[in-house]
Amino acid sequence: MQIVVCLDIEDGFALIEQMARLASLRDASVELLHVIDVAERDELEGALRPGLVRPRVAEASADALRSERSALHDVYRQAEELLVKRGAAKVTLSIGQGRPERAIVARLQNLNANLCVLARRSDRLESPDVGPKSVGHVARFALDHAPCAVLLLR
Repeated sequence: MQIVVCLDIEDGFALIEQMARLASLRDASVELLHVIDVAERDELEGALRPGLVRPRVAEASADALRSERSALHDVYRQAEELLVKRGAAKVTLSIGQGRPERAIVARLQNLNANLCVLARRSDRLESPDVGPKSVGHVARFALDHAPCAVLLLR
């Protein structure tokens, strides 16, 4: 069985712990997938005028990317230990770039995945006056277009 767990830095290890309690991992290959959304960074850089600010934004963006990758590797090390104990045959980390919703579906298709695990939009992104809890655009796209079963966690 091929399982793809879509990671957001904010969800981190909690999503993996929750998934490990719910899904059978016996002899499964588990890929932890994180997609760096480059659209937001491109929009920010495109909105800036040339001059002194642009190099500072590029430097800050590079620092954020290094920090993000470091956090992902920390989560991966914890996840690998837990998932192997729960019966997973193999655990890998994959980091991509692009539009997360499209990259996730493409990866599911490329791997011929059996299960996609992801979290709905995090509560940290919702203000009290937003309305009912909802599924974010990335999870909605995956639910609508994934070529396999989708386990949506909250």
